[in-house]
Amino acid sequence: MPIQNIRMLAVADMNMLQAEIYELAFALLGALGYAGIVMLASAAVRSNVLALLLSLAVIYAPLKLINYCPLILQKALELIPLVGSSMDIFRTNTFHILGHYLWSPYLLISVPVLIGILCIPFAVKGWIRRLRV
Repeated sequence: MPIQNIRMLAVADMNMLQAEIYELAFALLGALGYAGIVMLASAAVRSNVLALLLSLAVIYAPLKLINYCPLILQKALELIPLVGSSMDIFRTNTFHILGHYLWSPYLLISVPVLIGILCIPFAVKGWIRRLRV
């Protein structure tokens, strides 16, 4: 069944099975991005409790602040792994990047993974520095 039968304003040219697969991909790729952030937090601090608090603050602080921020900052905060919503496939939100309009579900599954990948080299350097001492 096409998504438009459920919500008339949905812009996705998907059926419900494809939307469910997108939702699972969103959760998996968000978890991979979040794992990179957690690795960076654990390499940056020596205390396990502080690393746990920092990694939880990455998710919960933006969720609490997102309603009090301007729209541009809200859209940027949604790109943090596991902060955005997979229900964005039903919306018409776009990002204007380098003169191009990108539909937000494409960015919501690609940017968290890129954030996680960018955190890994810094986490490795932090662990190496800790092992040398």
